[in-house]
Formats: sequence, C-alpha cells, structure tokens
Amino acid sequence: MGGDMHDRLFGEGNAYDGAQAVIAASKARGDWHDPEAKKAARFAAKPRKTAARVAELRAKVDPGAATYVAGVSTGRGKGIGAFCEALLEAGKPDDEVLAAALAQFPGAKTSPSSIAWYRNRLRKEGRLPK
Repeated sequence: MGGDMHDRLFGEGNAYDGAQAVIAASKARGDWHDPEAKKAARFAAKPRKTAARVAELRAKVDPGAATYVAGVSTGRGKGIGAFCEALLEAGKPDDEVLAAALAQFPGAKTSPSSIAWYRNRLRKEGRLPK
C-alpha cells in the first residue's frame, strides 16, 4: 500500500493509531459496542443449564432423609468418586447417581458432567460395558 493511501485510511503513524482513531470516532457517534461487555451481558442473561439442573436436584433432596443408599457400601474414608462409581457399577442411571451423591455429600459441587466422567472412566477401565 502506498504511503498516501495508508495515511488516508489510518492517519499518520502506524495502523494501531489509526484503529484507535476509528474506535474513538465510533464511540463519539455512540455506535460503539464493547465486545467484552456484550459477552458478559449475554452470559449473565443466560445461566448455564448444568447449574440449573444441579439446583433443581438439590431442591429435591430432603435434608432429613437417610443418607445411606441401599446396596452401596463404600467404606470409611471413601470419597464422592468411589460413591458415584459404586452406584454406576450397580446399574443406577446418571440422574439417580447425581441425586444420591448430592444427598450423601450436601456441600458437593457434583454435576451431570461429573457423573458422565465417572461413567466414561469405568468404561475405559472395563468395569462397565461399552
């Protein structure tokens, strides 16, 4: 590009200065929309489906109910992973495993994705059919 053409498009100096000038002019006209602010507003307006599903399952959990799940014994010192894996190996569907995990471990941040991860790992290890 010739020097005259470049100067007409971007003003004097480098392309960054010209781009800043275009942004400043756009802001002055009032037609500038900050992409980061737009993205943040879109994210805030549309909550994640997973969070809503976990909140729904937490609301269904009765805090006064027994936390023991029939037929599943993970032993002392086992965590939520072993608990979920035991339920999955027992043939429970993902929603039941998630509800039971949230009942057994009230402060857990387990999500449907977590249960799917456990199921996939069990399949890879050959502990569940593929």
